[in-house]
Amino acid sequence: MGVPTFFRWCCVRYPKIVRDTIEREPVEMDGRMVPVDLDEDSPNGDFDNLYLDMNGIIHPCCHPEDGPAPEDEEHMYENIFLYLDRLVRIVRPKKLIYMAIDGVAPRAKMNQQRARRFRAAQEREEMARESAKLRADWEAEGRALPNRGTGKFFDSNVITPGTNFLHKMSEAIRYYIHDRTTNDPLWQKLKCRVILSDANIPSEGEHKIMDYIRAQRQQPEYDPNTRHCLYGADADLIMLGLATHEAHFSIIREVVMPKTEKKCSLCGGSGHVASECTGENEETEDMGIQKPFQILSIPIMRQYLMLQYQELEDRMPDSNPYDFERCVDDFVFMCFFVGNDFLPHLPSLSIRDGSIDQMLSLYSEILPSLEKYLTDCGQVNLVQVEQFLEYLGGIEDQVFKNRLEREAKKRSELDEMRAREDTMNQNAAVKAEKAAGQMGGDLASEAPKERKAKAAPAAQASSGDAHHAQLLAASFSMDLDNLENAPEGGAKEEPAEEAKPVKPKSGKFVSKEFHAELKDRLQQRQDLGEAMADTVRLGEGPHWKQRYYFEKFKVKQDDLVDFLQRIRKAYIEGLCWVLVYYYQGCQSWTWFYPYHYAPFASDLIGCATLKCGDLGYFQMGKGFLPFQQLMSVLPPGSAVEAGIPAAMRELMNQPFSPIIDFYPADFGLDLNGKRFTWQAVILLPFIDEPRLVRILAPLLKRLNATEKVRNRRGQELIFGHRDDKMLFQAVQLAQAAFEAGHAAMKQDLRQDAFRRMFGKVEGWQYGGANREIVSPIEGLPDVDESHALSSQYHCPPLGVHVSKLLPGINEQVLIINAADMDEQERLKGFGGEPAKRLILQALGRDPDQKPRAYKCRDVQRVTPQAAPVTAVPYQQAAKRPLSKVEEVAAPVPAAAAANDWLEYEEDESEFGDPTQKAAPAPPAGTKVIRVHASGADQPQKKAPKAPAGFKSVRTPGQGSRAAPY
Repeated sequence: MGVPTFFRWCCVRYPKIVRDTIEREPVEMDGRMVPVDLDEDSPNGDFDNLYLDMNGIIHPCCHPEDGPAPEDEEHMYENIFLYLDRLVRIVRPKKLIYMAIDGVAPRAKMNQQRARRFRAAQEREEMARESAKLRADWEAEGRALPNRGTGKFFDSNVITPGTNFLHKMSEAIRYYIHDRTTNDPLWQKLKCRVILSDANIPSEGEHKIMDYIRAQRQQPEYDPNTRHCLYGADADLIMLGLATHEAHFSIIREVVMPKTEKKCSLCGGSGHVASECTGENEETEDMGIQKPFQILSIPIMRQYLMLQYQELEDRMPDSNPYDFERCVDDFVFMCFFVGNDFLPHLPSLSIRDGSIDQMLSLYSEILPSLEKYLTDCGQVNLVQVEQFLEYLGGIEDQVFKNRLEREAKKRSELDEMRAREDTMNQNAAVKAEKAAGQMGGDLASEAPKERKAKAAPAAQASSGDAHHAQLLAASFSMDLDNLENAPEGGAKEEPAEEAKPVKPKSGKFVSKEFHAELKDRLQQRQDLGEAMADTVRLGEGPHWKQRYYFEKFKVKQDDLVDFLQRIRKAYIEGLCWVLVYYYQGCQSWTWFYPYHYAPFASDLIGCATLKCGDLGYFQMGKGFLPFQQLMSVLPPGSAVEAGIPAAMRELMNQPFSPIIDFYPADFGLDLNGKRFTWQAVILLPFIDEPRLVRILAPLLKRLNATEKVRNRRGQELIFGHRDDKMLFQAVQLAQAAFEAGHAAMKQDLRQDAFRRMFGKVEGWQYGGANREIVSPIEGLPDVDESHALSSQYHCPPLGVHVSKLLPGINEQVLIINAADMDEQERLKGFGGEPAKRLILQALGRDPDQKPRAYKCRDVQRVTPQAAPVTAVPYQQAAKRPLSKVEEVAAPVPAAAAANDWLEYEEDESEFGDPTQKAAPAPPAGTKVIRVHASGADQPQKKAPKAPAGFKSVRTPGQGSRAAPY
């Protein structure tokens, strides 16, 4: 799902990271579309490996938002094939195409999947009801109706591991690989290998890709200059790309088209919307609307970050020297606070409000005093994170107050705009009535019915659309002029060649028009405006924190202290789990965050005492089987389409089912201060995993043969052209062993100078070379003798991923200069400037101080190289630290002069000690020196344990103390 608005934030802050792809119209050759520049180098740069997050292709090809829906599954497969063809033509990978379909996800992701799928089923029911109403309205108006068959809507919930749909999808993609390897001119030229990781292989698609990259780069002979290109629509791919620490990593994605562009959802033409469409472009629409692609460069983003962090190089202490790669990791970690797929974002943080800019400024100011970085190769340093959170929590109150002020100002401006529109509409109504009345007796006597028909829409428009009303009035005047200038016989007839007879709309166009109007109605229903008031009102009054916890979590006052300890632990565990997932792969299949909302940053203080930042903290557990996940995330309404066995479906519907509470007929939507229903928090009960596994166990033993195939854990497949000699030899040996009954015998992939791929291959029932491939798609031909060879593929085991650039890299030429780092330009939008000012003021810095000058030449230095990596299983590395930092005790600063006054910051948080006395006033003429506890010279003291009924409150300048909650 990704992080909303993060991609746009990156493009605004670092504009040179994106460039549009160059795409020339392909030509037809032997019935296939091939690049016109087939024998030339790619105009979009050279790439070795293309990685495809297939769910980002499957979803838009099966249920597009902008274009017409495919008529059946065969058309969906064809759409996917054409989309894949286009990506391969643009990127033209020289060595590998890796296709990854989402498999069973970790439990932490399943909660989000469950919420989205239940909401999708609810929206589908709303669509069916609205469709019936629209059909009745059209029938009452005497309009042509679409066929009844068009009322069936595709259930996108079937795009889930274990379903019939994805089982067939895997077969279709295998056919696609064989067909293109054998018949496509571009594929025959590239001769690249293909790895298919389908839905039967656990983990999300993008994380299967990351595991592959990490496993390959840990091999001694790995090429550090491998050029990676990853396709996907989720913004969190940017964070994953940074986390690889690969020198050459790009992301290709569709350009996000501006919503302000006037575009028709029926024919795809520009300059009009669906309600104005005449159907003249119906034929061109059938060709499909292709959105352009753009490529995001991770190396260029690294250059921006390097310049942004450059000043730290001279400020870091010898005990914790500057390491840019560690800064990159901390940047990724900080972005988790504003959103990720596994945790709700902190209430006070929002990309739109400038929170990322705020955290970056805070990080640059306090990192030299933290003694360690926030993270270390996937491990969270909780002592430093707590100090970081202290500052974020310290400004929470002001953040919420500023947000309330902005909302009030916005409402005031909206009210003024509505008042102006009402005045304009009233004036337009008067003009329309006058224009209609000027038609007089001739129009009334000759065409009374026509005048009545035209007056009705004019009256409607005058109350809603002033501009449209004026156009109608003008049209009335034009009609009157034509009547007055015509001969006695009637209106003057236009020449035949200029006449434009109304073309009757085809059934296909009627169907598209119906769906376009239905879509508009549904979108209007999603906009609730101010119908759902925000009852918590964060930042308003003295007890807004209590209101939040009481209303959102249903916590009682007596339980609040214990609850805050539990949610602090759960949220910090989540941050640690997400970070290690991004850097070392999944470390627990069973962990999940058990709440729908996040705590406040100030209530995470005290996390330094937790152990979840330690290596080896999480227990791996066992992931779900596909059918277990289907029963966890799908609503009952999708069970039949998904192919869930009948006995399991009964558990979802029978009132006395032991797991019926997992499938509520209705559930709450909390807009949480938002405007649209798709922004709502979906309040579903969490699955009780042990109970679900226990109830399903006997039913899984009664699956038929086909269902067992869908429910098993699979193995990746590797394909290659039969001219690939190294792969051909390994596959032939592995396949011969398989056919001789030695199924488990694997063959190492031998390396050549060009292709360095590591792992083992194993034979399987459809493996080998020169096979006949039967088409699973009606209308597409069989492949009589495939040029593709195939086998099962086993990637090398994962070791510890080290956050370093590998030795021997060729870094990209520096293209960022000082002008690109102009903060007055870069901080425009997303509230960056006021957010930065707020945190600098809290730090006691002058926010109006001119930013330092960037020295781009300093960036062009030799990059520190890492030692060769030895693959060590991550779990075995739990007992050894990834880095060692020497701790140096620093004395408490003394006053610089006799008349200096040391002033310590007091705790001004809502739950601070109300009995605490203010510091005495300094003598007249005394210079005040404000000392922060987290400063570079202040030693860290171990806080005493708080007594029962008290919480530990960290007061900057005085350490921690017990305070009543």
